[in-house]
Amino acid sequence: MSGVVNFAAEIAVNTHRGNIIGTVTVPMLSRTETVVTLMHGYTGNRSEFRIPSVREGLFERAAHKLASAGIMSFRFDFRGSGDSSGLWRDTTFTGQAEDLANVLDFLRRDKRFTARSIALVGFSQGGLVALKAAAAGERVERIILWNPILDPLRTYGEIFGGQNMNHGRQLAQEGRTSTTVGSTELAAGFFGDIYATKPIDDALRFRGPLLIVAGARDCIAADGPNLAMSVKTKRCVPTKVVVIDADHGFDATRGTKGVDRAIQATIKFLLK
Repeated sequence: MSGVVNFAAEIAVNTHRGNIIGTVTVPMLSRTETVVTLMHGYTGNRSEFRIPSVREGLFERAAHKLASAGIMSFRFDFRGSGDSSGLWRDTTFTGQAEDLANVLDFLRRDKRFTARSIALVGFSQGGLVALKAAAAGERVERIILWNPILDPLRTYGEIFGGQNMNHGRQLAQEGRTSTTVGSTELAAGFFGDIYATKPIDDALRFRGPLLIVAGARDCIAADGPNLAMSVKTKRCVPTKVVVIDADHGFDATRGTKGVDRAIQATIKFLLK
């Protein structure tokens, strides 16, 4: 595997709740013993949104850039998304953290990855999930967050509206977590997790190096740059914040400048 430039292969991670489908991208010459696991955002998949100017997904481009810098990566579809098993309606933060735990267990057991440490890159909701899993005890060396959801109540409240939020919370409190909430196409378990998840607290529990790349014009991840700086102030371990003049998708609709800045900041953090 190590003798091929940007060699990519699809891999199925078998779990008791179905298959999780991922793609490993391998560099010709490794510069680090770290494998980077990339996690997509809300409604995304392992390629993430398409960048029109280059006709490739955000995570496809990231994987190729990482490989060119000598870094192996593994990107995967959460259950209910992309090619993995399951239904979208059953998506929850807790379930996605379990998916990540299964992927990390696979990476630690599979002979192609066992000698490597693990770093996480989480975009948007994927960043929230990365922090949730790490705070629960998953062993990872570093975490990189791209426009992470650090205030889920405000972010998803703006997406779904107060009526759906309140209805979903009530159903979850009643134990009706599998009941679909309004027209959201999501079960109440998702809304229960919105109220129960505290990403900033999770970030403080993680004891390894943390990088947050935030778009200054991000209108999706509520108050992203300010909350990122708050995390940096509160943490007693190495924390770096890079603010890019870009929107939630790093201005991908305008080209690759913002996207590439996020990727290069990530590569620099991984190799230092």
